[in-house]
Amino acid sequence: AEWGSEFTDALLAASSHAFNVQAVCDFAELVFNVKLAKHHKKWIAEVLENKRVAIVAPPESAKTTVSIILIAFWIGHFPHTTNLIASAGDSLAMSIAQTIAHVIEFSPKWKKAFPNVVPSKEKGWSRDGWEVVDTAADPVEWEKLTAAKKDPTLLAGGVGSATINGRRVTGILLADDLHDRKSKESDTICQQTVDFVKDTLLRRATTSAHVVFNQ
Repeated sequence: AEWGSEFTDALLAASSHAFNVQAVCDFAELVFNVKLAKHHKKWIAEVLENKRVAIVAPPESAKTTVSIILIAFWIGHFPHTTNLIASAGDSLAMSIAQTIAHVIEFSPKWKKAFPNVVPSKEKGWSRDGWEVVDTAADPVEWEKLTAAKKDPTLLAGGVGSATINGRRVTGILLADDLHDRKSKESDTICQQTVDFVKDTLLRRATTSAHVVFNQ
């Protein structure tokens, strides 16, 4: 049974190296022990194929879980990019980011899928930002690839957070439940959230970034 489990893990890890919906599903099963549903696969396809996606679904439909899996998968494939998580408040955004960071740092299954993508603690591995390095890349080529990069691999902040200002997102920009109860009950707070999205958040995305709104 143990041999069979190892064999299954090896197959899932190998599949994770592809870049398509099935690869994300296999990565989810291997690293997060999550079997994604049919509607989750549709969401993933939309994000991979489009630069601007809004996912509107009821609570408990695993929007955030799918986003965590997708961002982790993205970092495994594109460790040179900068990714940003924004939410209504700092604590929720940080919680999502810390889940991803914990997987990259500690998960043995992550190491089966992306053994070469590891924390770069000398450059930063904290709430201020999490930076990874691709140990399989030639150091000179990696330096060239990241020479213009001034922001960490993964960042998180709430609506209005100074953490978000001035950042340059080249990977995935996730806006997860920006409208909370306060925003829904107050026209003023709602407008402040809308202004934040228009004036600050969307401007952080470069032309290569994939922007995802969960609500």
